[in-house]
Amino acid sequence: MHLPKVFHVPNIACKLLSVSNLCKTNPISIEFFHDYYLVKDLKTKVPLQKGLLKDGLYYLPKPTTNHKALITTKHQPWHHILGHPSDRIMKHLSSLHKIKHSINNPCISCNTSKSHKLPFTLSSIKSTRPLEIIYSDVWGLAPIRSLDGYLYYLISIDHYSKYIWLYPMKNKSDVSLLFAQFQKLVEKTFNLLIVALYSDNGGEYIKLKSCLSSNCISHYTIPPHTPKLNSTTERRHRHIVETARALLHHANLPSQFWSFAFTMAVYLINRLPTQNLNMQSPYLTLHQQQHNIRHLHSFGCLCFPWHKPYTHHKLQQKSIPCIFIGYSPSQYAYRCLDPKTNKIYTFRHVIFLDNNFPYPNLTQSAPTTNLPITNTETQSHIILPLNSIIPQPQEPNLPNTTTPPTPEADLQEVQLSPSTSSGNDSSSTPSSP
Repeated sequence: MHLPKVFHVPNIACKLLSVSNLCKTNPISIEFFHDYYLVKDLKTKVPLQKGLLKDGLYYLPKPTTNHKALITTKHQPWHHILGHPSDRIMKHLSSLHKIKHSINNPCISCNTSKSHKLPFTLSSIKSTRPLEIIYSDVWGLAPIRSLDGYLYYLISIDHYSKYIWLYPMKNKSDVSLLFAQFQKLVEKTFNLLIVALYSDNGGEYIKLKSCLSSNCISHYTIPPHTPKLNSTTERRHRHIVETARALLHHANLPSQFWSFAFTMAVYLINRLPTQNLNMQSPYLTLHQQQHNIRHLHSFGCLCFPWHKPYTHHKLQQKSIPCIFIGYSPSQYAYRCLDPKTNKIYTFRHVIFLDNNFPYPNLTQSAPTTNLPITNTETQSHIILPLNSIIPQPQEPNLPNTTTPPTPEADLQEVQLSPSTSSGNDSSSTPSSP
């Protein structure tokens, strides 16, 4: 231990030691007891020295060897000479080569030139019920525009149940409108209020200040350039992207199908068990009911929907080969893409070939290999998918046989881009993506 700037008093009767100065200049802590005291290392709390109480004063133990005081403290700047090594290296060199170096003196050059991030601790945020804390973030895939014209997506994560809501967006400015609709929908569905929103410092959340303050929702943000503090959202982004990438790769689908793959990935992640919930699924934790997985099929596989209502004569085929791209957001039905006409149909009666992924072969006979995308806005407002929040009734087994349904209730058609379809196709009711 070192104590600089010591005053010399020739006629003093007893040497006095300043406890505050000793603690300031050395990484130690001192604990006093009724008959002794302990000097401990500040980091490891290991006792370094023990002194006894005598006549009302705490005395330092007598040294075993006689040390001579140094008249001068001038020495070579070994820390600078050796290229500013760490304190651990300098301590080893001091003992090895008998050089003098004060480890406790801070080096301004090291602090300015070797600045780095401080370690992160485990998050202390806890929630006791659904919707108490909602994490929100925007992720973009520009310049990859999806088939339905989206460039970004917004996710909202319930911290309690780890349930994810994903909404594709064409512009980042849609965040304020989407979150307001999302808030009203979930609060009315679960009869609970959102207490806090956790997000980054993105400019898309600036418009939410008035909405959050009027609804008494606390808004917490992370400091700039510290994405690790938003680890909950970052891990979900990684899980969603990796799952969607695997779905696209296995189905041999191009990147323009990312919006359908991401929606499918979130649909599956919400229904898979996770270690964060003791091997329960987010769906079970949030809705308090078990979900059914018998209706699931391979994303991008070959499927044959019942196409009888769209035939023009009795000898025309009752089905066409399509690509399965997801589940209907508002119906108990499947969404199937016809690569030749660039249309998305919503069918109830579908036969799946889960091990067949024929998209490249089907597009070879199509007029164009890449599906055209128009820049015209087909929606004047944004509709949230209800089935992502309200549990839909599920059947134990979805039949693979073609049972004659009501065409108006079981069949819908969405056209993504202009095509040379017949006049009967235009009479179908379009549904929003």
